[in-house]
Amino acid sequence: MSVYLGVDFHARTQTVCWCDQADGVLHQRTLDHQQDDVRGFYTQFAAPAIVGLEATGYARWFHRLLETLGHQLFVGDAYVIRKCALRRQKNDRRDAELLLDLLLHGDFPSIHIPPIASQAVLRLLRYRQRLVEIQTKLRNGVQALALNHQLRLGPKLWNARGQEQLLALIAIRKRHKQRSQCQTVRFNNQTNTGCASTLSTPSHNSAQNTLLTPASAS
Repeated sequence: MSVYLGVDFHARTQTVCWCDQADGVLHQRTLDHQQDDVRGFYTQFAAPAIVGLEATGYARWFHRLLETLGHQLFVGDAYVIRKCALRRQKNDRRDAELLLDLLLHGDFPSIHIPPIASQAVLRLLRYRQRLVEIQTKLRNGVQALALNHQLRLGPKLWNARGQEQLLALIAIRKRHKQRSQCQTVRFNNQTNTGCASTLSTPSHNSAQNTLLTPASAS
């Protein structure tokens, strides 16, 4: 006889309600993912146990655990499961009991979940797609830079000769930038010197006027 488990899964805890068809007795327990031995708990059930839980985005490690132990996992549509609830008041125990009841009566609204190996391949393909998009954006930016400086090579920009011309263009831009920075620094220095001399002149003249005023009065 099979063992059916309804799991109300959360990020830190899970509430499990299970029933062994051999005796029909309902059991319930709450597991803490950090403090309790989750693997040891599911190891006590003879494989394959039937496990059902709602679809969630942070339970992949739990999916892998159940697959490693040889249990059969059903992931349900959360919206349909909520509509099956007879009571509006929700708690973890009632949610787990609802999942178990749907499993026992064959009404569990399962959705397709790719195998773990397929999920790993899909993650690699998505990562490769992001790299291709980044490469395309960078190439388009470099092409725009080349076109703005009359370097119209198209696809030939990426061969050896095109790379040499691009490096030469970058070197020219770097020299222009350094020259512009030097001119800016020189201009700032001249401006600061002129301001300093302008500020110092009135104080010198006022000192002379102060010294000459008593003589003229006498």
